[in-house]
Amino acid sequence: MVKLAYDPKMKNPKGPCVVIIHASWCGHCKTLMPKFENDIITSDDFSKELEGVLTLGSIEEADYNNHPDKKIFGKIDGYPTVRYIRFSQNGKPLRSFDLPENTPREPKDIIAWINDVVKNDAVKNDAVKNDAVKNDAVKNDAIKNKTLKNSKKRMNGGGGKRKKNRQKTTRKKNRKNKKIR
Repeated sequence: MVKLAYDPKMKNPKGPCVVIIHASWCGHCKTLMPKFENDIITSDDFSKELEGVLTLGSIEEADYNNHPDKKIFGKIDGYPTVRYIRFSQNGKPLRSFDLPENTPREPKDIIAWINDVVKNDAVKNDAVKNDAVKNDAVKNDAIKNKTLKNSKKRMNGGGGKRKKNRQKTTRKKNRKNKKIR
């Protein structure tokens, strides 16, 4: 059973989101919004890879117009607009695209679009983000290990060529001292 997070007012969007921007006076919106709230949000038909990655949201025209940073949702050419937006962790839009106009506004078609087109972007970028976190952890481990090795060398009186050179110098001194006596 796959449930996606739902943010009804899109107050603090982060990460990949599918947003429906609608108007209370729009006939198409009056038809779509009950389907969105009753069939799409509660659907178990979402791909498992989207769980914990994608957020569903909606914003009404009045909330959109009064939103303190409405430009993050992009330009609206008509209602309803079904839009995928990938936000950064500080809420800035990084990428967006709309449900194609020729796609029926039926729950099964919107879910199919989310499972196909949106999943490819959302999951791929989540993987990239996770890889970046893993790479940072690997780099930090490498730095930590290198620091440990260097501190061990210092504790053991250095290492490598410096230690060998000191041994050679000591041998030469010992030979000279034997000849002098």
